[in-house]
Amino acid sequence: VPLLASYPLVHPVARRVTTPRSPVRLSLYTLLLLIPLLGLGRAFASEARPHYPFSTRGLPHGVTEFFNHLAVGGHVLNNSNSGGYLRWRLEPHYTIFMDLELPPFRDEDLYLSTHVFHDADVLKRFLEHYDPSFLTVPIAMNHFPTLVAKFPDYLIVFFDDAEVLYMHRGHYPQLAARYALTGVNPFDPPRQDTLHTDPTLVPFLKALPTLLSIAPETGVLHQIAGLLLLHNGQPDMTLEHAEAIITSYPESPTGYLLKGRALARLRAFDQSIAALRLAVQRIPRGRAQSSVYKELGSVFLEQRRYRLAYSALK
Repeated sequence: VPLLASYPLVHPVARRVTTPRSPVRLSLYTLLLLIPLLGLGRAFASEARPHYPFSTRGLPHGVTEFFNHLAVGGHVLNNSNSGGYLRWRLEPHYTIFMDLELPPFRDEDLYLSTHVFHDADVLKRFLEHYDPSFLTVPIAMNHFPTLVAKFPDYLIVFFDDAEVLYMHRGHYPQLAARYALTGVNPFDPPRQDTLHTDPTLVPFLKALPTLLSIAPETGVLHQIAGLLLLHNGQPDMTLEHAEAIITSYPESPTGYLLKGRALARLRAFDQSIAALRLAVQRIPRGRAQSSVYKELGSVFLEQRRYRLAYSALK
């Protein structure tokens, strides 16, 4: 704004004056025009480009696939941040609460959409007033299971990389009985370091084939399936899930890390190292890379390449 404010608001010809065009001002304007182009250039020049032509990372794509698979319609309590995507994928069959795009909405509505996933009293009043058939909740809100436990009619039926979907079993009793994920907590899925003691492994194993058949592009489902197969001594089948993650999210380290682990189990060490190095390249700056370097060190040890193993572990 300060740069633009120096220009006259009235056209120079109308005022019969001329505005000097200083080299500094022209340089600043040129720089402002180039900044977004340079940013786009870096994004497209990177080897870790998102899926083309459209990346669903960070969006409830699997949840919308499940909604459209059911094709029953109904009212959905949603987080407003993903409302635009939900409207695009679900209308006119489903009605969402808010998308922050189409007014009018009141301050009270915005307050509700923000606090309904955090405050038990707000959630209670909302459910009593609107009686939605579905709740779709950001998967990062790992406190929500405790919050919604007071409303046992809502059962988890699906989840993806972004959100967890609840269904009211009183509204759709047959569907709820068929798809309820009993014993599964998507807010805290199995991890490599907890597989030996995780009590949810069997429920996850039972649920994953059905979930993947409905939304085969969902990265977190492939990640959990791959980890469980690797844990059960089936690295060859793990590779299929790793490649599926890489296809959907080529910019993410997750698929390459899983692929590197599976290849190491298959003793394809050179290929494993190549995959793990690609995983390191895709970890954002400031994030922990230690798990990948630990895997690299282990593979170098298997090859008796001790200097490289020491360097990776260090």
